[in-house]
Amino acid sequence: MRVQDHCAGRLRGVTDAVLEIAASESFDDDLPVPVGTLPAWFPRAWAWWDLPRPPGGADRLRLWADTRGEPFFAREDLRRLRHACGARTVADPVLAKPQVRVDEVSA
Repeated sequence: MRVQDHCAGRLRGVTDAVLEIAASESFDDDLPVPVGTLPAWFPRAWAWWDLPRPPGGADRLRLWADTRGEPFFAREDLRRLRHACGARTVADPVLAKPQVRVDEVSA
C-alpha cells in the first residue's frame, strides 16, 4: 500500500467520525465530546482538544491538544486534518503548559 493511500484512509476515517460527532452532538453544554467513534490511533495521543479564536485573530483558529506529556504525537495527522477542513495555512505545533490555554480561552 502506498503511503499516500494509507494516509488518505486514516484521514477519511477520522473525518467520517468527526462529521458524525458534529451532526449528532449538542455543543451547547459543558459535556465532554464523545470520542468512541474515532479511530483508536486518533484519540490515543491526546486527551482533549479545543479550537478557540486567539485574541486579535479574527481570521485564525488555534487548535489545542493535550498530548498527556507524550514526547511524540501525530502532528502530521493533525496538519492534514486541518488542511482537509479548509485551512489556508497551518503553523507548526508549539508546546505550551495547560495554563496557557486556560488563560487564553478565559481572556
